[in-house]
Amino acid sequence: MSEAPVGVLVVGYNSPDWLARCLDALLTAVGPDVEVVVLDNASEPPLTPVLTPHAGRVTALRSEVNVGFGRACNLARRYTTAQRLLLLNPDALLRPGALEALVAHLDAHPRRGIVTGRLERPDGSLDPYSALGRPSLWSEVCFGTGLSTAFRHAAWANTFDLHGWARDTERPIGVVSGCVLLVRSALWDALGGFDPRYFMYGEDVDLSTRAAELGWERSFVPIVVATHAGGASSSSAGKTVMVLRGKATLYQRRRSAVRRAVSTGLLHSGVALRALLEVRRPAGERVWRAAWRRRAEWRGGWAAVPADVDADLPLERVAA
Repeated sequence: MSEAPVGVLVVGYNSPDWLARCLDALLTAVGPDVEVVVLDNASEPPLTPVLTPHAGRVTALRSEVNVGFGRACNLARRYTTAQRLLLLNPDALLRPGALEALVAHLDAHPRRGIVTGRLERPDGSLDPYSALGRPSLWSEVCFGTGLSTAFRHAAWANTFDLHGWARDTERPIGVVSGCVLLVRSALWDALGGFDPRYFMYGEDVDLSTRAAELGWERSFVPIVVATHAGGASSSSAGKTVMVLRGKATLYQRRRSAVRRAVSTGLLHSGVALRALLEVRRPAGERVWRAAWRRRAEWRGGWAAVPADVDADLPLERVAA
């Protein structure tokens, strides 16, 4: 039996309505030769009512433990032998023809390892966060000094967010978001998938960084691949803390102790500065102040865990 061309990995956590829409769009957009693996990451209540109608077409699984996004993707990957993997967020609606375009773009260059395309929000506006720049000392300086906020529309002050680029041209990029991410299976396996220490947010930056270190290109194709709701499973304050914890974890990978200290210091100063600037905002909108108060949660990053941490984790099959 030949390998499937693509295995699609979807990790669901709560938000059953969005997952149902995601699967309907996905199964309409792809052919029967595409493998689909969906893992319910300990949702309460379980996502079984959403998964059961599709259990004859997809491999539907449930974990009783919420292991986070990255580890759940690593688990789902075990259930497909496809040549390429498409990571798809449960709040992303894949467009017809998108997968074929992404595969063609990936295969167009032998050293192109991870690719993505243009995302749109439900109102049709651009969601720019599928494609980001590579983290750099300059991007950290701009965050730490507030330049990226003071000059929020300036490309020179927002090199990580790639401000000033309308996502309308094909180009190499630094980071491919895990929202819609197509990767060669061989590269994914060589990297060991996502670093399991990341619970959520930052694992895609880490993956792209490690792929770059091995000489693999990350690339963007300017077609609309999906509609993305964004944040359907996480709150703003909680998300900010996890994003910061992911950044702190990434900085711990710096080989130089001096660079680690500088990057961590700039992260702290950037959060503190934005917390101060929020003093006139309504209490419910003070996201950075909440993040600063909770700095003990994120400043040390995620703790390291063994690569085989989930080797014995049981997964339940969802039957039709």
